[in-house]
Amino acid sequence: MSSYEKNNKQGLGKGCLSFSKVATCVLIGNALLMGSSSVLASSSYSLSVGSGPGNFSSSSLDAAWSPKEGGPEYSIGYSESSTAGISAADTSTLFAGFNFFQTDYLAWGAGVSENKDSVLSISSFGVNSSYQINHLWKSKYATVLDLVAEYSKYSRVSGPKIIKGVSALGRSVPKRPGGGRLPGGSPSGSGGGLSGGGGEGVGKLAELLELPTAQRYSVGVQQAIGKQFSISISHDWYHYSKDVVAAALSIIRRPGIPKSAVSSYFDFLSSSTGVGLDWNVNNHLAVGFSFTDNAGIVKNRDYQSISISPIYYINDRYSLAFNATRSRDRLGIESDYYDLTFMVFFK
Repeated sequence: MSSYEKNNKQGLGKGCLSFSKVATCVLIGNALLMGSSSVLASSSYSLSVGSGPGNFSSSSLDAAWSPKEGGPEYSIGYSESSTAGISAADTSTLFAGFNFFQTDYLAWGAGVSENKDSVLSISSFGVNSSYQINHLWKSKYATVLDLVAEYSKYSRVSGPKIIKGVSALGRSVPKRPGGGRLPGGSPSGSGGGLSGGGGEGVGKLAELLELPTAQRYSVGVQQAIGKQFSISISHDWYHYSKDVVAAALSIIRRPGIPKSAVSSYFDFLSSSTGVGLDWNVNNHLAVGFSFTDNAGIVKNRDYQSISISPIYYINDRYSLAFNATRSRDRLGIESDYYDLTFMVFFK
């Protein structure tokens, strides 16, 4: 067995950047930890289509390839989603990255992405690494530690957006007739509050609505249990360059955007914790189960989701994967999403 195959079979490189959550990373990664020979390929290509509530639809096209055995694995992909009749809900993602299986115990990689909807553009760069650590206690079952660090910059796609009568560029709120102190602010004529009568008030409003930069850090562990099962747990936390509550509210509440319990780059998460179970049923079938708890900067954006992801290996070249996700937010709103992925592998 080659070093490249050995590292893949032990689950190295499964730790993914957030913008690499595509079939070639997540679905193949689940099978790699379990040692399915069906995925030991030098290149792979996948096409996914999805659906959800409110006439939501999505599609993605991804590719991953390794020019030579033991060399780096490169990946590129594009995805988009839309909700019928609501152009403001259209999103797109373009990413590129690589993973390098350096030794029997170490894999690392990096990637870049550009995510857009009708209002926001988010440029991200991240690095990820996976360490096989079970040799430290001489266990024959793989234990893999995944680490991820990611930097994202938010910017507006177009000009000022009027959100509930307030311009994103800081249009001042009209004074209260006769002056006086507005609720939660300073006297309306002093220029010291958001509703001030001068440039200072406008500047403070613009500062509150200014978009941040963000850092995401993730730690995860995968543990093989026998030859058929593996479990995983991960925790992500986010740090923003400034207090983003006002900016997050102005974006989340923008007109025309349907409420969705499915995570996106535009939800301004504060943390996320996930657990998973993967079952390699036989040489042709693997099934993944996962649960995720997400906490948002804006509390009513908190939600939980549970997923099931069976993968059927038709033969050494073709595979078919299905994913069903049910999400529930803290207000009790439930949403169901489905994805179907067809994958082709070449050795």
